[in-house]
Amino acid sequence: MKIINQSDDLKLTKSEIKILEFIETNHDEFLFMSIMELAQKLGVSEATISRFVRKIGADDFKSFKSLILDKSNFMAAEKVKTTLDTSEDLQLDSYLKRQIENINKTLDHIDKNEFQNACELIARQSKIYVYAKHASKSIASLIYTRLNRIGIDVEILPSGGTELVEYLSKINKDDIVIVFSFSKSSTESKIILDYKKEAKYKVILFTSRLYHDEADSGDINLFAYRGQRNEYHSLTSPIALVDAMIVKVTELRGKESLDSLEKIKELKTRYQGYK
Repeated sequence: MKIINQSDDLKLTKSEIKILEFIETNHDEFLFMSIMELAQKLGVSEATISRFVRKIGADDFKSFKSLILDKSNFMAAEKVKTTLDTSEDLQLDSYLKRQIENINKTLDHIDKNEFQNACELIARQSKIYVYAKHASKSIASLIYTRLNRIGIDVEILPSGGTELVEYLSKINKDDIVIVFSFSKSSTESKIILDYKKEAKYKVILFTSRLYHDEADSGDINLFAYRGQRNEYHSLTSPIALVDAMIVKVTELRGKESLDSLEKIKELKTRYQGYK
C-alpha cells in the first residue's frame, strides 16, 4: 500500500497533511518514534494520529509503521509516468483545470498574513538574494527581472559549491534571501538556513510542505501546492504566488516603483532606433 498515492482522494485535514509530510521527509526518524513522540513533535493529539492511521487503512500505529516500510520512492521520470497513466486525457483544458485546483489548494493552506509580511519586508529592502535549483531557476529569473524593474537590486545566488559560500559571506543582517525549496530541503538550502542564525539575514522560504523543523524553516514560509507527491510537480502555483508577490510589492513601494518604471520607459524612448 502506497499512502502517497491516496492522500488526495482521502481528503486529509491540515493536521493529517502535516503528519504525512513529516513521514515522507523524515522517514528514518519516524520509524523510531512512538505515537506520543510524534504527537509532541508535530503539535497534534495522539487521537488525531490514530484517526489518520485508520483512515489510511491500518489497524493501529504499529501496523501503520509496517505500511510505511513498504512505501515507494518516485524519481522524476516515474512521476511523469504516473501523471500520464492516471490522466484520462492530456487535452489543454483538462490539464489547465488541474492547475486551477493546485492554485485553489494553495489558497486553502497558505498563511495570508505571512504573504503580506513577506511583501512588506521585500518592499522595504534595496537588496535581495534569490536561491533556486533545477526548474525553480526559472522562477528566480522572473523575480530578478520584475523586482529590478521597480528599483530593487536582486542577485541570484550560485547553485552550490565554493561560489555559494563566497556569496553568503557577503550577505548581512539587512539583506533578504528568498529560497525555493519545495518537497525536501537541499544541502545548499540547509546551509543558507543555518548560516542565517549567525549572519542575521532574513529568509523567505517558498515550500510545498506544511510542516518544517526549526532547522528547515525560514523566517517566513510561503506554501505553494504543486500536485500529488507521486506525480509531475507543476510550477503553476509557485509562479502565480510570485506574480502576486511582485504586484503587491510594486503597490507597497508606490512612487519608488513608478519612478523606476518611468525611468526605464524614458530611456527606451530615448534610444529607440539608436544605431
